[in-house]
Amino acid sequence: MTADADLLEQFRTLDTATVSDALDTCGLAPGQGGLRPMWGRPRIAGFAVTVELESSDGQHEGAHILTDAIAAADADDIMVVANGGRVDVSSWGGIVSVGAAARSVLGVVTDGACRDVEQARDLGFPVFARAQAPVTARGRLRQKSTGAPVRLGQVTVSPGDVVMADEGGVVVIPRVRAAEVLAAARGVRTREEQIEREVRAGVPLPRAMRDARLAGTPAGMTGPAASDPEHAVLSRLRRLPTAAISDALDRAGIAGAVDGLVPLSDGFRAAGPAFTVRYAPVDAVGGTVGDFLDEVPPGAMIVIGNDGRRDVTVWGGIMTEVASARGVAGTVIDGVCRDVSASLSHGYPMFSRGRFMRTGKDRVRLVSVGEPLTMSGIGIGPGTIVCADADGVVAVPAGSAERVADLAERIEAVERQILAAVRTGTLLRAARETFGYHDVQRRRP
Repeated sequence: MTADADLLEQFRTLDTATVSDALDTCGLAPGQGGLRPMWGRPRIAGFAVTVELESSDGQHEGAHILTDAIAAADADDIMVVANGGRVDVSSWGGIVSVGAAARSVLGVVTDGACRDVEQARDLGFPVFARAQAPVTARGRLRQKSTGAPVRLGQVTVSPGDVVMADEGGVVVIPRVRAAEVLAAARGVRTREEQIEREVRAGVPLPRAMRDARLAGTPAGMTGPAASDPEHAVLSRLRRLPTAAISDALDRAGIAGAVDGLVPLSDGFRAAGPAFTVRYAPVDAVGGTVGDFLDEVPPGAMIVIGNDGRRDVTVWGGIMTEVASARGVAGTVIDGVCRDVSASLSHGYPMFSRGRFMRTGKDRVRLVSVGEPLTMSGIGIGPGTIVCADADGVVAVPAGSAERVADLAERIEAVERQILAAVRTGTLLRAARETFGYHDVQRRRP
């Protein structure tokens, strides 16, 4: 089984409600309602093939809408058709259902109306839409784009994103953050199963739902103390690459790039407030690792200081299982980890200086939890926002988070403008000058 096929199989064990909660936790769009199955109770998960439609002037428009996109789709794909929510004309019909089914396409999600539902049902081809309408698209709609980002209600869908649809609605998981969302969703499901078991055993519902165990609660929040502005800036930083955040830290004159830490998988991406842990060499009393996990709140980033040691590990498979089930955002280690396969199979984001199989039990001891530590010369305290992806790890002081997010978003916007200009033929030097690239990239003394 390929990595892509395995990813889809894991998402298929979940429902859209659970994944929506996980998307909330990760600071992503939580999904779109109003789109329902037109027959039966299908549940689908696949990769998006995007098409956008627009009104036609009634003149001959060439090839029939959707046909080229369907011909290029395959068995792991879902057609995503953007039609601005229109329900007065069909944006999907029987012939295209036949064509998609012949390609073994998983189904279609259309932000509009459909027709020939009986034909789709007889084919066993899932159709999710806003309504049914008998009116043909011929002469009324034309294809605006294929293979470009589209809007599905309030959600942006890019080609290759993971799309899930069931009776609860539709959720879209950005492909680059699929592993992160999957890990969060597993944590959501585990916490909800625990609550259900307690309620069935007679525990009062308010007590069973204590300690912010339901998804969607900002990291570290156990009551009304977590503020909306803090959650909002964390959500903004989660959407930004570490490269842009690092440039923003430079621009602000803040040291925050942690040297030498790499992900176990390039697909890993995580962000959250730091939960700090520090180890030291063992003394006469001995020591162990991992007991602090019971104290880590959902959504936190565990940051472990072990002085860069590579001869003993301070993280293993059991800890991965527990952290993933609790909805922890990820782990950053100034040292090494082991049981790498557990992190990869659970999609649990792990960042370290390497991997080594020898246990830290009776070789290191826990000396502090929840106290400031230093990693590659960068100070990280409880609440510091730690962001990590394929490029590495950055630490953003909580008091500077909003300013850094503002700068990073500006940097990202300028780079998008430069790329757009270059793609239309502008020379790189000219585009950089036009959009002030060197100004936003200049490091503050």
